Amino acid sequence: MEITGESDDRRWFGGRGQFIENIKGNKCTMNNCESEEIVEAANIAISNLLPTKSRSLYDIAYNRFKKWCAEKNVQVYSENVLLAYFSENAKNYKSSTLWAQYSMVKSCLIIYDNIDISKFAKLIAFLKRTGDGYQAKKSKILTKSEIDHFLSSANDKEFLMIKLHVMDFFKFCLLTYFGLLNTNLKIKIVGNL
Repeated sequence: MEITGESDDRRWFGGRGQFIENIKGNKCTMNNCESEEIVEAANIAISNLLPTKSRSLYDIAYNRFKKWCAEKNVQVYSENVLLAYFSENAKNYKSSTLWAQYSMVKSCLIIYDNIDISKFAKLIAFLKRTGDGYQAKKSKILTKSEIDHFLSSANDKEFLMIKLHVMDFFKFCLLTYFGLLNTNLKIKIVGNL
């Protein structure tokens, strides 16, 4: 809580027990007086907190949450609000997706709204409970004999392009393994894929 001090150019911030001078052009908060340069540098740093490659996914998850909140007329992001949101999503998504969504929404809430949901113990317990009995699907790894069988027996009219891509991939792997791949050849092979 902010309480005005003895004069208009000094303010006392409760809890800290200290007076901070109001300097023209500076933004005074409970923590300190910040110049516009510091605020601008902080805003630039904050804008780079989300991963560059997946920033759009973070924004989609955050906007989906905000849209849900608007539909439900939610004004405050409490633990119960987030529990309701994720329990609704648990009907349509698997545990791994819920955790990914939680991580993205958590990061965005910290950055955009200064709300740390990592302290919401009930929400974490709920997300852990949704993972009970969940078995992740494992990708099938083809053996050399299965690949040989595919290359020799698959119909060329249907699978010729796939066969060519498989052979280009093996060519790329062999050249890389033996160190015979130079930059120009790499671009040429990748260009053929």
